Amino acid sequence: MDRMLEQVSQQIEEIIISTIEKMVFAEVNHCDYTDPEKIENMIAASLALHEPVKKNFSLAIERKLAFDMADSLFSAYEKEVNEELVNDTVLEMLNITVGAVSTALFNGNHDFKLGLPKICDRFLHDPSMHIYHFKVDGRSLLFGSPDLRLFYTPNGDNENRKP
Repeated sequence: MDRMLEQVSQQIEEIIISTIEKMVFAEVNHCDYTDPEKIENMIAASLALHEPVKKNFSLAIERKLAFDMADSLFSAYEKEVNEELVNDTVLEMLNITVGAVSTALFNGNHDFKLGLPKICDRFLHDPSMHIYHFKVDGRSLLFGSPDLRLFYTPNGDNENRKP
């Protein structure tokens, strides 16, 4: 991976960590890549980026961690944590994280349009995606980003980049 791609990857990782830590008040730690197919019992979601290009982002969270996160977010409201509330938490986490990543990496140079996040039966990813693996309270959280080249130009002229 060239230096610019490494910088983009690091920036995305920092945004993911910061966003999730602020949402659920828990420490998020990067860990080495794990094949998404080897992590069981996860709640997965995807979100389409429609403009400036058509790409997808994905999120998967171990079910127990997703329930803990929902409980952390809604316990003050004395809401009973059920499957629907957990799914809503995962969807909102993906939506907020993708918005933060897109805002930061497009630098206001491109309007972006997102679809609606949706729950999936598995972590949707393809070989061109960059997958980030984190641990929160010892449980896995995966975030899949489109090809990192979407967010930079090889000559470093990101101000005038056309995706």
